[in-house]
This record gives sequence, C-alpha cells and structure tokens, in this order.
Amino acid sequence: MRKFDKTSRYYISTPGIILNSVLIVLFFAMAICLYIFPSKILSQEVINYYSETIFPIIALPFNSFSGFFMQSITELFAVVGSGALLIYVIYFVIKSIVVAVRRGGRSFCKYFLTRIRILASLTLIGVILFQLMIGLNYSRTPMSVRLKLDGVSFNGEGYSCEQYMEALDWAYFEMLSARSELGEDYNGVAHMCTSFDMAVYDANSIILGMDDYFYLGLSPTYVRVKPVMLSYLWSYTGITGFYCAFLGESNINVDYMDILHFPVTLCHEIIHAKGYSREYDANTAAVIACIESSRPDFRYAGYYYIFMNLYGITKEYAEHEGVSIPDYFSYPDFDMVRADIRASAKYDETLDWNELTNFINSFSEDVNDAYLKSNKQDGGTETYQVPPNLYVDFYYTYVPGAGNVSN
Repeated sequence: MRKFDKTSRYYISTPGIILNSVLIVLFFAMAICLYIFPSKILSQEVINYYSETIFPIIALPFNSFSGFFMQSITELFAVVGSGALLIYVIYFVIKSIVVAVRRGGRSFCKYFLTRIRILASLTLIGVILFQLMIGLNYSRTPMSVRLKLDGVSFNGEGYSCEQYMEALDWAYFEMLSARSELGEDYNGVAHMCTSFDMAVYDANSIILGMDDYFYLGLSPTYVRVKPVMLSYLWSYTGITGFYCAFLGESNINVDYMDILHFPVTLCHEIIHAKGYSREYDANTAAVIACIESSRPDFRYAGYYYIFMNLYGITKEYAEHEGVSIPDYFSYPDFDMVRADIRASAKYDETLDWNELTNFINSFSEDVNDAYLKSNKQDGGTETYQVPPNLYVDFYYTYVPGAGNVSN
C-alpha cells in the first residue's frame, strides 16, 4: 500500500493546469455572453412572455424566502459579507504566498487556479440569477406603452401650453386636497397615516389593483419591503431604496420617512420586485399607484411628484408662449406643503457632510449611473425622471372630466 503524500493535494499536472485554465475562461466567457446577448437576441414577444408568465414563478420562492424575515437580509449580507470577504482576501494572499514558498510553482498554480475557478463558477451563477430576476425585465415593453401614454394628444400633436397648465392645476389642487386630510406634528409637518408595515401592505394592495385595471403584467407575489437598520449611513449614498435581485428583496431607507417621497419610493421598489426593472417604468407606475390610492398620504406624495415635475416645464412653455402662469408657491394654501418641504431639507442638513461623505455620495452616483447605462438605460441616473408630458397624457387619457381645453 502506497504511503499517503501530504503534498499531493497541492500538486497539479500540466494537463490539470490547462483544464482549469480552459474552465475558467469558459465560465467567464459564458457569464459575459449571458449578460450581454439575451436582450439582443430574444424577441420582444419572448421577453414579454418571460416577464409576465415565467418571472412570477421564478420570483415566488425568492420573495417567499425573504418574506420570512422582518429585517433586511441584503443588509446582513452586505455588512457581514463585506467583513468576511476582506478577511478571506487577506487569508488568500497569505496562503498563496505560503504555498508558493513551501510547495513550489505547481502547487501555487493548483491553489490559485482552483480558487479562480470557484470565482468564475460563482460569477456565472450570479449572472444567471441576475438575468432571471431583473436583467431580462429591462427589455420588456415599457410601462408607458402598456398604459398607452406617448406624450402626444389625441390628434397626434404635442399638448399645448394651456393643456400643460390645466394638468398642472389638476396636480396642484389634488395635492392640496390630499394634504388637507393628513395629520400634523407640532411643527405643522404632515406624517404618514399608518405604521411602516401597514404602508407596505397597502402599497402591495394598491399596486395589485392597478395591475388588474391597467393590465400591466406584474407579478402577483406579495413583496415585503424591508427597513434598513443602517439607514442613517445609507443616506449619504443618496439612494433611498434598493432592490436586491439575488434575494428578490426590496429595501428602503427609513431614517426619515419623508412623506413627500416615502410612498413613491415604497411603490417604486415593489414595482421592481414585481417585474419592471427600468427606473422610469418603476417611477411611472409608482406615482400612478399613489394617486389612485385611497390613502391621502400616498395621494399627496404622488400628486406632489407630478406637480413638481410639471411646474418647471410648464413655466418654460408659458414664457415661450408669452402667457403667465399662476404663482402657486405664493398661495396661502401652499404653506402646508412648504412646511413639509422645509422638514425634508432640514433632514438633509442634519447629515454630516465632509470630504469622505461627499466622496461616498459621488461614488455611489457614478456606480449607479454606470450600472443603469450598462442595462439599456442610456440616460443613466437621469432615467429616474419621468418625462412630464407623460403625466399630461395620463391626465387627458384617464382623468374623468379632463380635456375641456382644446388644442
């Protein structure tokens, strides 16, 4: 019987080196191809079929698993995983040096190639999960098309200045109406109507009802949005919500539940988890879900979003046409909205901005911009902004009594 050689597990033959190298190149090449080509090869019909029929089935176990936990699994992996990864990298470097010095070049090659092969395998699995959970959904038919909103009037021309102003009036007075129904704190700042968990439940119900009405092809799975414990630190990134495709989990910053933005952000992240990956798709659906809600806090946030998006372009349009626009911000009724805007700004002022936090904010913006551009969103972070003419189109298409102003 041959005596066991303790060094044999570190030895690798020349064919072994070649085989491992080929596997590494193959796995990485497959990962790159699977990331780039599916959206270019698959037809729109195939992608839409996947998004509406297959994706809900695949997403169900991920949503169900993450739904068992009240706290964010994504945050846990990010915090614990980052520390574990740093420790492993240090261990890997030290171990590689030890193996090279004590066992020689071939032993080092086996150790190094084995670890890189594992990394390549994990990368391939990660890309497959990414495409199944979010990647292919970037290429589905846009939300605006499903809603039959193209930003032009029924006669095929762009909307007139008067029509923009009518839509702006609609958003303004609906915003005030919803705001008047909300409770306030001692500073006159409006607050949410219910707890976080109830807001999440209601948001799911609202979106489900919107899907039934507009036939948007959303996944029916309940999405438990998770509050992030380190939300204060997360505020420095400028990101208020995050959908983790690998866990099927939606996360949200709750350090300051800004009533002007929180309901829209909440619905936005749920829309991502339900099958729409583009940012302007998620924002479009989130705002519409909010204004269609029976909750005044949701309606307030939705109409505020529309009003603020419409105001600038409508003012420019009016100046170009030589007509005046109402000075909404000077109206006494706007004071209650102004209190909420000031409270939101005051929260930003409480953050400790310095060179490090400015770098974190800028780096986060750049990474997010690059990520979006790599996934067919040419405008990068600018695609969060929904074109204002779509809201004008929504007003004239779906709001009863609209259209009294003619082109």
